[in-house]
Amino acid sequence: MRSRIKAFPRFTLAALLSVLAAAYGHADLYAPNRPLLEIRTERFAIAFPPELEETARRLASFADSAWEEVAAKLDPEGAGTVRRDGPRIPVMLTPDSGVINAYRASSPYGRIVLYAAPAELDSTLGSFDDDLRSAFLHELTHELSLSIRSPFWRAAAAVLGDAWAPAALWTASPPMIEGVTTAFESEAPDGGAVAQGRANDPLSMATVRQDLAEGVRRSWAQASGAGDRYPWGANHYHYGGAFSRWLRETRGPLAYAALWKELGAGRPLEGEGSNAFSSGAFERAYGEDLDELWTAFLVALTPRVPLLVPRLLEPGDPGLRAPTFRVVALAAGPGALFVADASRAAVFAYPADGGPVERLFAIDGYVSRLDASTDGTRLLVSYARTGSGQTKAEARVWNLESGRWADAPIGNLAAAAFSGASSIVGLEPGAFEADLVEVLRDGSRRILLEGGSGRTYGAPVPLPDGSIAFAADLADLAGPAGAPEGGRRWTVFRLLPDGTLLELAVEDDEGDALFMAGGELGWPRFLSRGRGDGLLFSVARDDGFYRLARLEGGALQVMGAEISGGVQRPVELAVPGGDRAVAYLGAFSDGERLCLLDPAAPELETRAYEVIWRAFEDNRDRARTADPGSSAGSGGEAAGAGTGAADAGKRPGAGYEVGAWNPWPWILRPLRWPVMDVTVENGSFRARGLGAGAMFADPAERWIFLVESSWDFAAGAADLYAELAVSAGPFSVTLAGRDGFSALEDGSPYRLSAGAASLAADFPLVPYWRALSARLTLAASRLAEAPSGDPYGGEVAASFATLDASAAWSSLHRETRRGIFGEERARAGFRFALRGTLEADAEGLVEPSDARPAFEGAFELAEARSALSFAAWAAWAPLGGAAFGPGGRVLVDGGSFSPSSLLPWYPVVGEFAGSGPAATFYAQLDARLTLAAVELQGPLPLLPVYLARTILSAGARSALGPELFQPSVYGRLELSGSPPAGGLSRIKANAAAELGYAFGRAGAPGAWGWTLGLEIGY
Repeated sequence: MRSRIKAFPRFTLAALLSVLAAAYGHADLYAPNRPLLEIRTERFAIAFPPELEETARRLASFADSAWEEVAAKLDPEGAGTVRRDGPRIPVMLTPDSGVINAYRASSPYGRIVLYAAPAELDSTLGSFDDDLRSAFLHELTHELSLSIRSPFWRAAAAVLGDAWAPAALWTASPPMIEGVTTAFESEAPDGGAVAQGRANDPLSMATVRQDLAEGVRRSWAQASGAGDRYPWGANHYHYGGAFSRWLRETRGPLAYAALWKELGAGRPLEGEGSNAFSSGAFERAYGEDLDELWTAFLVALTPRVPLLVPRLLEPGDPGLRAPTFRVVALAAGPGALFVADASRAAVFAYPADGGPVERLFAIDGYVSRLDASTDGTRLLVSYARTGSGQTKAEARVWNLESGRWADAPIGNLAAAAFSGASSIVGLEPGAFEADLVEVLRDGSRRILLEGGSGRTYGAPVPLPDGSIAFAADLADLAGPAGAPEGGRRWTVFRLLPDGTLLELAVEDDEGDALFMAGGELGWPRFLSRGRGDGLLFSVARDDGFYRLARLEGGALQVMGAEISGGVQRPVELAVPGGDRAVAYLGAFSDGERLCLLDPAAPELETRAYEVIWRAFEDNRDRARTADPGSSAGSGGEAAGAGTGAADAGKRPGAGYEVGAWNPWPWILRPLRWPVMDVTVENGSFRARGLGAGAMFADPAERWIFLVESSWDFAAGAADLYAELAVSAGPFSVTLAGRDGFSALEDGSPYRLSAGAASLAADFPLVPYWRALSARLTLAASRLAEAPSGDPYGGEVAASFATLDASAAWSSLHRETRRGIFGEERARAGFRFALRGTLEADAEGLVEPSDARPAFEGAFELAEARSALSFAAWAAWAPLGGAAFGPGGRVLVDGGSFSPSSLLPWYPVVGEFAGSGPAATFYAQLDARLTLAAVELQGPLPLLPVYLARTILSAGARSALGPELFQPSVYGRLELSGSPPAGGLSRIKANAAAELGYAFGRAGAPGAWGWTLGLEIGY
């Protein structure tokens, strides 16, 4: 049978469906899977495993009031902008992560997912006053703001499903999408000012202020996250939250609500009044141009105080000066400075004596803390590990003398530090809270301080006397008189070995207590050990940058002057000559730098404060008296105060009933789309079939089911396709089936029936890009004639069965580095993969000798420092029957239309398109050198494209096979950018074009060829 099936392109909204499906499958939310329970409120159905019942009850106690709070801000006049009817919103609570995260998804229906883990005080999420409430309110704001629709879009959502009609996603740029959520999380329920949330946090706001202090005025597109440089995709949070807060404060909440009504109305195609880039919506809501509002906002936030110029620390390593330098952890030991640089994916040691820099071990961006032992022999690394669809907090010890990991990882431990020679202290993540714990040498744990719903502990710092210092935000405790904003507390604590808890009390000139929750000594973060029993940390004014604070011998010295870049992660560092200085991280407009500070320098305008460590029990007792039903308490012995049986009815959410989780109300709300099959004849398109498809999914993201059906006009019969994907931890199972019609080149109609089952497993390692993966697929298919009038009654022409197995190990990842002319993103690492396939005619399954085995292998190696990469692919069919070559994998017996033939692993490139016939063996070698990478970072004129960079490379390839040796050379141009249009601005697109020439050899003439490629992701 030598006829070939014509390729009929299937134009269907399923192309967009692939994006929606990818957005749906964030992870297996519950690993391991287990039965779920639910609590129903008026507006929500909260799903959770049994161990999160208390957390679910607390969420239920305020979920509906949070809905009313957000709805009142988006629709203050009750005009129906926010719909008050409709089904409940599913909220999925999962404890199977050690790192806080949350998201709102719209596909196939709106829902909220909350990962029950605590925020880190030293991150911008540390500004949450209550991790559960703040995370929920943030995602609820997404759900309500992105569900604002005009009547037209409401009708579209009713017909097709929620995901097809989020009008604001096409009109509201990321500064608005994330700005409204960040602004609302930073307001009190009544809209008043409070010291909480990222829009009030100096750590988050420093990004905007630093840009303006350096004269950098980011455009709306840059603030939308269109660029991919520092601060690494967070601009739309920082700028968006500040801009929305400024709009609400200066233009009023009514106009802000009108703006969101306009964004939800859509109108993407109305010329100059279009909402596609948000501009038309701003004009209609405010009567002002977006550019004018943006300029006024930037002027209002521009710092008015002089900034000192920092001194950069440059110990002979060019990586410290790269614009991509990204410090995720910093520590100082007796003889070295240790830096975790996520951009170069490694931890480095910089000797204090100026010796050569040493690369210690590979890391990823999940590293959160480094701590060096006092004897300088060990380094404690706190990081997060991905696996089974979840992210877990771990800590591990690196032996600096042997250059190896000393012990097994310590699970469920974050922000860890050495406490003498026999134990480790750190934070043990729980359900939106963390306990301060000690891990002993034998692996046992002791809780030092219990966590709480309004308590956020910073990284603990053990001191020589056995006490432990830490910064903390205790928003659940009523503070003493004079504490700002309703008792919210940011201060420094010290836990003595006998369990006594002390707080740092500071006296000002009038003798009043200054608590570190705003004002001159606000928002303390980044504690580290100083000299003796001293401490280093950073403080910030509400409208300023972080400054250095040093506590030594009962005296607190604080920088009075502001310094460009701020002072973050300060550590005491030995410098040549026996002196000591402070190394720290400065965050500038174009990236991060390591800086050096002499604390005694007069220009720092250091001010001394008298301080005492005083007992904290009185404040804790006041909190218990004020709220007898609260579980607030700072000492382990008091953590359960007021939560006995007698107070059970006072517990949050105690009045709600708990039942078994019922997912069917949402499973039966599928996403729907039309299907259209077209053919190309004589250069024109002609409809070949019409139909519809739907996607059904479990809200817990454990399975997803797709089905499509269309009527084939030519065959007079139905095309059917169905797919079920089930995930459980690292494993996923996919079942797929198809029954449809097509035609051979001579026009003869044929029916294709096929089914496949696959089992895949992925086991990530540390760093996260290291992974083992495997897949096993079994497929069967049949070709039959489809005579006119009886398409289902034709004679079987061919049938095939395929067993396909593969395994791979990979460390390939994207590494950011400095190129010749600018920043370059290069692949780095190694990948090795093997694949085996066994295929046979259905009649030949009983005869193993008739089976056609085939093997494929892949090898890739990329070394970013040399800008050179190598790759090799090979395929071999030892018994014949299968052929490989530039045209792909071909089954000789069945022709190229064989439905069970799986695609090859090797890339198909343009210059090899005519390299001769396929054969039982084929190999391809590739070597490429990056010539230049040029930073552009700006919009293209007259086009909705923000271009980040262009990369030019050149290489050589060779195709090898029986009687085939086809060398070629090629040039490759890559463009990276984003479409600055609404929510699409966060899409990162990499387009590539290749032009190659294959030299003529015996049996293969020389030929030019070209290849285009497009990679899209977030």
